[in-house]
Amino acid sequence: MSSNKQAQEHIIFDDNKLASILYGEQNTHLTRIEKALKVSISNRGNEVTIHGQAQNIKQARQILDALWDKLLKGEDVEPDTVDSALRFLLNNDPKGKSNGKKTHNSDQFSEFQSDKTRITTKKRSVQARSP
Repeated sequence: MSSNKQAQEHIIFDDNKLASILYGEQNTHLTRIEKALKVSISNRGNEVTIHGQAQNIKQARQILDALWDKLLKGEDVEPDTVDSALRFLLNNDPKGKSNGKKTHNSDQFSEFQSDKTRITTKKRSVQARSP
């Protein structure tokens, strides 16, 4: 029998301004993560609490940490960035169709976090949005 034991994790980000960008306008980024990973995320200021199954919490934490790292590097975090991170983590098709496996793919997710999938032009930097 599988266990559906609920857990929670508390995260504190050290910059309120960046935290509000991380959450998205009216918490849209957090909502996207909640829906994709079947967790509940609540925030107050620079503090976030994630509720759900342990594996899902771990994945939500990975997404939030990766997006936070992008913000610290001065990169933009927009809804498309959140969707991209979720695709890399869950190995989903860019059109929103799952490949049937909602398993963590650490190699592909590390590509999202690295600069290897980034092309820099004179005007801006472009990063891959899907694995």
